Amino acid sequence: MPSSGNIFYDAEGMRRNLRDVIENGEQEFDALKVDLYDGICDICASDYADGLLRMRATLSQAAGFPLSGSAIAQFPSMIKAAEKKGLCHMLVNDHKLEWVQGNA
Repeated sequence: MPSSGNIFYDAEGMRRNLRDVIENGEQEFDALKVDLYDGICDICASDYADGLLRMRATLSQAAGFPLSGSAIAQFPSMIKAAEKKGLCHMLVNDHKLEWVQGNA
C-alpha cells in the first residue's frame, strides 16, 4: 500500500492541475470530494477494532467508488485509486471523516 503521504499528494496534484484543465476547477474538486464522501461515509462510520482497520476499509471502498458528481468525471484518467484514497485523507483534514473516533 502506498504511504498516506504519497496518496495525499496525488490528490493535491490533481487539485492543482484542475485549475488549468477545467473552468471552476476548485469548485469541481470540492464537488468531487462531496461525491466521494457520500460514497464512503457509512463505511468509515462503521465499528472497527481500531483506526487502522477503519482507514484501510475506507480507502478500499474509495478506490473502487465510481465518481460522477463533478465535471472532473469527464477525465477518468485523472481520478485513479491513489487520487481517491488521497481525497479520503483530505476529508479527514477537513474534519468530515476521522480514522480514530473521537479525534474530530
